[in-house]
Order: sequence, then structure tokens, then C-alpha cells
Amino acid sequence: MKAVKEAKCVKRVVLTSAGLAIIGFMKGGEFSEKDWPENEDELDAYAKSKTKAEKEAWEFVKNLEDGEKFELAVINPTAVLGPVLHSQMGTSMEIIKRILTRNPPLIPKLNIPAVDVRDVAKAHVVAMTEPEAAGNRHILSTDNIWWSEMAAYVAEEFKPQGYKIASVACPKVAIQVTALFDKDVKSILPHWNTITKLDNTRMKEVLKIDEPIDLKTTVIDMAYSMIEGGFVKKTSKYRGRNWKEIFEQEKAEKEKARAEKDQVKAEKIAAKRASKRAKVTVSKENGDADVVKENGEAEGEKKDETKDEDEGKEEAKEKNEGEETKEETGDKKEDGEIKKEEVVEVKKEETEEEKKEEADEKKEDAKNEEKEKDETEVGTMNTL
Repeated sequence: MKAVKEAKCVKRVVLTSAGLAIIGFMKGGEFSEKDWPENEDELDAYAKSKTKAEKEAWEFVKNLEDGEKFELAVINPTAVLGPVLHSQMGTSMEIIKRILTRNPPLIPKLNIPAVDVRDVAKAHVVAMTEPEAAGNRHILSTDNIWWSEMAAYVAEEFKPQGYKIASVACPKVAIQVTALFDKDVKSILPHWNTITKLDNTRMKEVLKIDEPIDLKTTVIDMAYSMIEGGFVKKTSKYRGRNWKEIFEQEKAEKEKARAEKDQVKAEKIAAKRASKRAKVTVSKENGDADVVKENGEAEGEKKDETKDEDEGKEEAKEKNEGEETKEETGDKKEDGEIKKEEVVEVKKEETEEEKKEEADEKKEDAKNEEKEKDETEVGTMNTL
């Protein structure tokens, strides 16, 4: 601010103070821009520094000479939440990180006034030019929110993505016991189950933030930015903001793959069954064909035997055997006692006998032809 004084060209300075410079600490009750912490010496380092710095700024501007004067507007944001742009861990980020990492595993009964960082940025821009902002403090507070509410918002969005969010309230006695040997836990006891509300009238009327970003959106956006920024580790199920659509797509793809797999399996089973039925049908047809063939062969043999009845006892034997085979096969078929394997066996035996008999017939024919040839030659010689 001394540099601004020396420059003599700056019309207004917008100072970022804090809500703690108004309330000191979360002690419950309602506050406005008129309030200041009562006992500065009892404040923690952050609240004390913000309070002293703001008081010094107002005093500095008050004591400026006429040619050195410039306007001062002060912004007093409460707990600032929302998307994170920097790469360093900040105090306001601790709440969301603890909720995402289940630390602590139980939810303390704490309530805080909060505001979205995007509304804070907007407030600074308006405060630089809005005439009524000059010479005034401006509380920035969207609303109050319980830790349990923030945990519920985070759980709704991130539990399906693999984050284990605490949902059970922590009993006060557990905090009291822990506070005996943990000073950080001891520091929250005065704020247990208290609600500290700050008047945000100037934020809405002067700085024109009449529709601030709702805190559910603020909390969820902050959680996503911390995960994407590496402040909180991504789980294997993490899919980002479009996780619902992605999960639905992945589910549909899995169902499609499963259906295709089942279809291939069904086709293989159907093909296997069809192949088995085809083999049975072919086997049955072959068996029926053998029977028909045997009947036809028997009838042919009968005709041959009738035609060549005088050719010898061997042919008569063949006729008798053929007729017996025909009669036996016919009887068995009519009685339903013959089996497919037996028919095939009979066919095999008959075929072997037929081949043997055919060979014998050829030999006999050859002998007869040779005999007739010799007789012809003898007759020719006699004739000569």
C-alpha cells in the first residue's frame, strides 16, 4: 500500500481479508461487517494476522494526505471452497481431502460458513469498480454447511467410483478423549455443534452476487479438481465427471460381449448336436440301405438260381443259403428282434461269401471256356 501511495495514480485498492477478521473463531452466533474479534490475543495465528492486517490497512488509508488518498474496499470471505488451480495444498482443501480419504473415519459435528472461490473472484472484480463498495467491508458467505452434508455430497458422487467415504457421526466423547493428547483435535472442541452465521447482504446487493453457486456444486467441483490435480489418488473405478454415462456404456459393452459369447456358445452346441443327429441319420440310412440291398441281392440270387438250376449243386447251395438268409432277415425284421449291428454283420459276411463265390464262378467259367476250346480243336483235327 505504500507503493500505491507513492504512485499517486491508483484510485482504489481491493484487499482480501477473511471472515475470521470479523468473527475471530467459530463460536456461534450471527455477525456482520461491523463486527471485529474481541480478544485478538486469544486468536490463532491465521485469524490474528488477518485481523491485524486489515486494521492496519484501514488505518493507513485514513491517515493519507489529500493528495495521496485512494479508496479501499475489503473482501471478507468465509471458508473458500471450489475448484483448485494451484499445485500446493491449502488449508481449505484439507476438509475435502479428509472426506475423500476417510480421515477421520467418523464425521465430526462441525458446521462452517462457506463460499465458492469463483464467486470470490467475481466479488473482487465488482469491488474494483462498484462505487458503493469503496470504504466498506464485504462478507462473502453463500451459506452454512455441516461436515456430514459435505460427506453426503462427496459420497453420492464418488462412492460409486471406488472412494470409501465416512458416513457415521463421531460421538463427542471420542473427541474429548482424543483431545487429551492431540492439540489439533482439542482445537475443534469449542466449535462442536455450533453454527456461526454471517450476514451476506452486501455480497448480494452491492457486489451483485445474488445467485451464488450452491455449495453442493462447490464441494463436488473441488473434489474433482483435487483428484485430477493429484492431491487425492485416483481409484481403479474413477471415471471422472461423466462416470454415469461411462458406467452405462461399459455395462452395455459387457452385456453385448456376454451376449455374443453366449451366441457363439449356443451356435457351437447347436452345430455339435446337428452333427450328432446327422451321424445318427446317416448311420440309420446306411443300415436301411443294407437291408434293402440284401433283399435285392436275395431276389437277384433267386432269379439266377431259377435260371441256372442245372448248373450244379454249388449253385443250388448258394440259392438255399440266400433264401435262408432272406427268410432269417425277414423274420427278424418282422419280429423287431434284429439289430442294426447284426444286419451290418450279415451284410459283411454275405459280401465276403459273394466275392468268394464270384471268384469261384470265374474260375469255373474259365475252365469251361478252356474245355470248350480243347474240344473245338479236337473236333477240327478229326475233321481234317
